[in-house]
Amino acid sequence: MNRAVLAPTLSLALALCGGCASPDPVPPPQDIPTAWVSPTPSRRPVRRVLVPPFEDRAGFPAETASFRQAILDAMTRRGGFELVPVGEPELREELPASVFAGGTVPRRALISAARRFQADGVLFGVVKRYRPYEPLTVGLTIELVASDDGASVWSVDGLFDAAMKETEYDARNYHETMTADPRSLEGWRLTLISPTRFGAYVAARMAEKIP
Repeated sequence: MNRAVLAPTLSLALALCGGCASPDPVPPPQDIPTAWVSPTPSRRPVRRVLVPPFEDRAGFPAETASFRQAILDAMTRRGGFELVPVGEPELREELPASVFAGGTVPRRALISAARRFQADGVLFGVVKRYRPYEPLTVGLTIELVASDDGASVWSVDGLFDAAMKETEYDARNYHETMTADPRSLEGWRLTLISPTRFGAYVAARMAEKIP
């Protein structure tokens, strides 16, 4: 090839690329949820865990059920527990009708049900905050309680607000390091605007904090 032709062509390419920005580096994960572990170990290992419906304090029962399923999926991928999800029909078969009168089944009744299901513990979940529109927000607590004495084994609490930079950075890190298609056309921003994807992200980060 004629060097006289190659030189201008190369110069043009470099000039065009001069305005191209290199991809932003993936931000590090942010430490959003917090975990608490009981200083007193349970008298026996808690492996088989009853998972009743989560408590809805945000006024979104259908979404609360979705968050429960997302936590179940995330904990299953993580491993370490045999999860036994139960709904109200199964609980009504094991518990007296009076415990359902108040709308929320008391903790002591669910702990009693866990023993009937031969479970070592109960996973309680509470959705404390939820904003279904942008910026999405989820406030969630999960707590493992031993069924033999009702003592708390550990708990994880998190508030994920898409309006906060730390959540934005963390969601991008999650998308680009943990999802199957990190370079999808939708990009990591879809995690912050899709309730389903945001819920899966929240559940994954909560599960990572489980002791």
